[in-house]
Amino acid sequence: MTDTQKKSSSQQNRDATAARASKIRDAVKGAKLSGSEQERVAENMWRILAEAERQGAAKAAVLRAGGAGKEGESTKRLERFALNPDLDPVRKQAKAGRLTKGADKYLRIAGEAGHLTSGDRDTYVAALFNGTRFAAAGDTAVTEDVYVELADLIRTVCTGVARKHDLRRVFRVCDERYLCYYGTLRQNRDCLLYTSPSPRD
Repeated sequence: MTDTQKKSSSQQNRDATAARASKIRDAVKGAKLSGSEQERVAENMWRILAEAERQGAAKAAVLRAGGAGKEGESTKRLERFALNPDLDPVRKQAKAGRLTKGADKYLRIAGEAGHLTSGDRDTYVAALFNGTRFAAAGDTAVTEDVYVELADLIRTVCTGVARKHDLRRVFRVCDERYLCYYGTLRQNRDCLLYTSPSPRD
């Protein structure tokens, strides 16, 4: 693939993500999340905030920018919007009851996470609603879900190995890099969808 083709593909990916995020924003306006959706979105938010923090944006700063906190507060309101996906079922259920139902509030925080890091609000918004009915509203191609499934599969495999061999640090990195997996898979969609007749490829 030439440099020109790579640039064109990259722009197409950005355009597709922007279109997907726009449809998701329209779909979630005024919407209330079901119990299972709250958990899924809150788990996605946990990963988003971890990725943002890895890029230098503190959780408290992201929450404040998204309207979920006041100046001087730390992460006091974090439990209303984010849920650690690795909690045991009993603790997770207890914390799930404190989660916010309004989809708009999660949307604002995810957008600010993107704004404060890479400047890319759309990728974070699209990742926020993975696994919910709103993700389907934003799909622009049949292959879109493949990237989500692959990113989930990579994380599952990596964290499974980390747990089996007690590699806690690796486990944390795998969880934090979820958005990187998702973004990288989408950026290289042409390579993933390319089928060569040559066994050497």
